[in-house]
Amino acid sequence: MTKSEWHWAPAGAKDPPEPRTFSKTTYRHSYQDPEDDWGRHGGVLRCDDLGRNLEIVSRGLRNPWDITFDDGFNGLGTDNDQSDGDRIFAPFFGADFGWSHAWSSSWTGEGHLPTAPISGPVFPGSGTGLIFYDTPQFPEAYRGVFIINDWLLKKTMIYRPRWDGALLQPQGGRWEEFINGSKALYRPTDVEVGPDGALYCLGWGREYGVQWDAQHQMVNEGRVFRFAWKESPGLRWQESKRSKPVGQWTVPELLADLGSHMPTWRINAQEELVRRGSGLKDTLVQKLSQRTLPIRDETWIAWTLGRMASNDVDIDAHFERLATQVEARLNLRIQAVRILAYRVRQFRTGRPFSAAVLKLLESPEVRLRFETVQAIHQARQPQSMDALKTLAGRETDRVTLYATWKTLAARAPLPELHAMLKDTRGGVRRAAVLALADIGALTEDLARPLLEDSDGKTASVAGLWLASRRANPMIQFEPPSGRFASGVQLNIRATVKPGDVRYTVDGSVPTRNSLRGGGLRIDQTTLVKARLFIGGEPVGGIAEFVYEIGPPALGLSNPLTPLAAPTTLDQALAALPRGNRARGADLFYAPNGPGCFNCHRVGSRGNLFGPELTGLGSRAEARHIAQSIVDPNAVITEGFNAHGVATSDAEYSGFLLEETGTVLTLALVNGERLNIEKRKLIRHETLKSSAMPNFAEILTPAQVADLTAWLLAETFPESLQPGNGPTP
Repeated sequence: MTKSEWHWAPAGAKDPPEPRTFSKTTYRHSYQDPEDDWGRHGGVLRCDDLGRNLEIVSRGLRNPWDITFDDGFNGLGTDNDQSDGDRIFAPFFGADFGWSHAWSSSWTGEGHLPTAPISGPVFPGSGTGLIFYDTPQFPEAYRGVFIINDWLLKKTMIYRPRWDGALLQPQGGRWEEFINGSKALYRPTDVEVGPDGALYCLGWGREYGVQWDAQHQMVNEGRVFRFAWKESPGLRWQESKRSKPVGQWTVPELLADLGSHMPTWRINAQEELVRRGSGLKDTLVQKLSQRTLPIRDETWIAWTLGRMASNDVDIDAHFERLATQVEARLNLRIQAVRILAYRVRQFRTGRPFSAAVLKLLESPEVRLRFETVQAIHQARQPQSMDALKTLAGRETDRVTLYATWKTLAARAPLPELHAMLKDTRGGVRRAAVLALADIGALTEDLARPLLEDSDGKTASVAGLWLASRRANPMIQFEPPSGRFASGVQLNIRATVKPGDVRYTVDGSVPTRNSLRGGGLRIDQTTLVKARLFIGGEPVGGIAEFVYEIGPPALGLSNPLTPLAAPTTLDQALAALPRGNRARGADLFYAPNGPGCFNCHRVGSRGNLFGPELTGLGSRAEARHIAQSIVDPNAVITEGFNAHGVATSDAEYSGFLLEETGTVLTLALVNGERLNIEKRKLIRHETLKSSAMPNFAEILTPAQVADLTAWLLAETFPESLQPGNGPTP
């Protein structure tokens, strides 16, 4: 039977090529090993129809869940993490958001120049689907916003966007609670806007995996939820034009759908207008001249024109005029810059940007500077490198400067990057060292002299890169000086006196002793001293330590010993009514207890090796908590499988915290971090078991009940709660 008889291709179309077959030994993967369920990176990719021109836009994500775009094609996505909190990111071309970075990982990008910053604070939930909503079927206070689902917290949130330079951020620094399903079977995943303007949320079941009852009936099936405003003005979407093929629509009918709230309608209308060709050029240009167009209409009309007539220089000239027209609306100027890059890239014209377009690198509008840098990167404009170096020497916006050195790394010749290290401008030298490190061309001979650079940020980046060359902790401290009584808890913070040393200690400080329960536990009277190291070498200057002496370490009157018979889930649940929260907290933190705090954090105490347990009672049921203690392999939270690692000297098992191009960091169950040079690895595999030990062998039903009762009572403090949204 021919393909035309199946009616899936037009008559006369060529037959598709024969499928290629591979064996396990001949298959060459493009981006990720299909047998590796962990992988080095998640990312954002884009392609044309049928997968053509596939390319990576952003990388350095751990588990990107969803992505959406507002009416100006500015995107947001959610990214899940195992320990440091979930995050919201705004992807852009060339961005690396830090997960498994080639030489220095960072989860937020805050104060970390090799990493693109994220678009909001990390949060202790599980961000899933998101959508941009701007339709009159919701009250005005809930339009022009991003709507984000949180599977773990059983909530849907409102993100009100604002621009901080070239970075999207939420108004007020956080998002607002919109839907709270904590008392219902509401585990929201994907979300979409329906043709009626209502919000449709797909809800997962209670937990990972399928659950069956004794009658073999599924008991954790998902739901589809519809949210609508009871005072909605209604929406006429079953119009008569939808009863006929789109090819028969009039131009006004097609243009009306470019402003529709339904992406499929906008796409269909745009495809038909592009198919009809540049004969509609004047109509679209006239439409764009209307200053009162809604942003959505303006964006889609501009891109419809931009996709037309690859060889029409008048279209290119029109967008050059729009991009440089000071009185034009900022959104239209931004779209014009993007379209100019698109036309060069898509139609392979090789046309260089005009001097007027490059002049936008000097614009007082930071977003125009950013978009021009992005256009140079994507349109591969090597003749623009001098203009980029000038920008690097003066740019102050964090994201624009990041995009600038990323473009230099991708487009500038290597000798030019080397020459930039000698430039008189600190920003140019900093861009050079970041670019060289990014492409793997930085050497110790080039980096070490930069430790003395007059630009502090350049010196800091050089020190960070030098430290990353070793598997040892980046910052090493000999134990702090002083005598401390046995059993006390010592919390260590470290700052560096300005001007005294070449590196700023940022975030938590690794030490040669394990951090336990939020600090360093000293088990015997000890006399020690302090020195600061970078990359294994002592650094001149003074490190200032701040010590906080906490309460005496809690302990158990009787050490834990193996039980005659393991505790079962039913026994633990039966004991739950007698569970004691205070005893549960003591058990969690006891140094001679099960060691929960070695891997888990509650509030500000404990390690973030395993799942964050702060506010666990707000999102988990008693059965799930108790089951996780006595049978951790029953339901393994995604990302928390044990990892088996072997070198020629030893074998290890634990949580995989991070992986750069040179070092793998494993969290061991005793609370220690182990850095292993990847060149020494002979095996690394994801095991089909949890990295958490099974405590059924050593915890009695009463102890499991105590732990469960305490964790169940742990709800989110007010500081972690979302803000209150406006009243419609």
